[in-house]
Amino acid sequence: MPRRFPSESPQTGILTVLVWSGTVRYPATMNTVDEIKAAIPSLTLEERAEVARCLHDWQDDEWDLQMRGDLAGGKLAGLLQQVDKDIADGNLSELP
Repeated sequence: MPRRFPSESPQTGILTVLVWSGTVRYPATMNTVDEIKAAIPSLTLEERAEVARCLHDWQDDEWDLQMRGDLAGGKLAGLLQQVDKDIADGNLSELP
């Protein structure tokens, strides 16, 4: 049975799984979230931990950096105050 070894390309960010079939290793590139999710159950516990570390350590993109800057600069203070007020007033609803 082939073994799978996940790796991420630093150039493209595409998750590639190297499949070991005994004598030959070849990449099986996954292009969709569904393909990646389908491959996870075939990974060993250690391999799943490696994938989790990769995702956990994901670098912030431009949007994340902008949000952090806006929060630190007080640009979201009014919105956060309204959220706090809604919570205190019980104006909450379940997400679908």
